[in-house]
Amino acid sequence: FFQDETTVDGINLEEIKQFAKAFKLRRLALGLTQTQVGQALSVTRGPAYSQSAICRFEKLDITPKSASKIKPVLEKWMKEAELKYAIGKMLEIDFQIEEKVN
Repeated sequence: FFQDETTVDGINLEEIKQFAKAFKLRRLALGLTQTQVGQALSVTRGPAYSQSAICRFEKLDITPKSASKIKPVLEKWMKEAELKYAIGKMLEIDFQIEEKVN
């Protein structure tokens, strides 16, 4: 996938590489597996976004064109996952406060 060039067919490889690394780190920080991401995306986006597709993206074992197609899908999904995580944490804190009060 990655050669020495920074751009292939108008696709910024360094940007894809940085996002893939950040995506994996964030996914792990949220406690999510590649399978969970793949299952969630398959429901909304179809079977092209399987666990193996997520794995290949994170390892950069795909073509630049494929990486550029999956990147915006993963960006959107990650924003939604982070929002759900934040809401869950807020509800958890709210619940803990209520328990202490009662």
